[in-house]
Amino acid sequence: NSGLPNNQVTALAVDKNNLLWIGTYGGGIATFDGTSWKRYVSFLNGNLNDFITAIKIGVDDKIWISSGSPTSAGGISFFDGSKFKNYNNVNSGLPGLIVTDFTFDKRNRLWITTENGIAVLEGTRWEIYNVLNSGLKSNATISIAIDSDQNKWITGFGLAKYIGNK
Repeated sequence: NSGLPNNQVTALAVDKNNLLWIGTYGGGIATFDGTSWKRYVSFLNGNLNDFITAIKIGVDDKIWISSGSPTSAGGISFFDGSKFKNYNNVNSGLPGLIVTDFTFDKRNRLWITTENGIAVLEGTRWEIYNVLNSGLKSNATISIAIDSDQNKWITGFGLAKYIGNK
């Protein structure tokens, strides 16, 4: 028997202390150090919601977590070791309610895919890309990857390559 809050695991990351971060769909986040489990649920710990879509470790060692579902608005959060800082479509430039994926470029800008376009966070400045101002065929974006040339590869309805803003 594990300490998983939900068996539908959607995301994994390992931090600098070899702590395994586990995201679930509906059960929030759990960590496992090889011996013991700790659970983070939104109403107790302050993360946006319990429908986790991705977990990644930033260059600053913060734990970044994205969330959202068709029935539960989410966003993106980071955990600094003691508390969560949350960004959603009300308190930030996020264009959507569901953050599906995210990644960092070589300049440490955060590229975020949502059901309503892409957001880029650089410091405190938000930039939005959608069908009106980019080559995206749909605002519904699902995942993103950045290659060694800093091209952004975006999935949604098909595959898009964004070569600007390196």
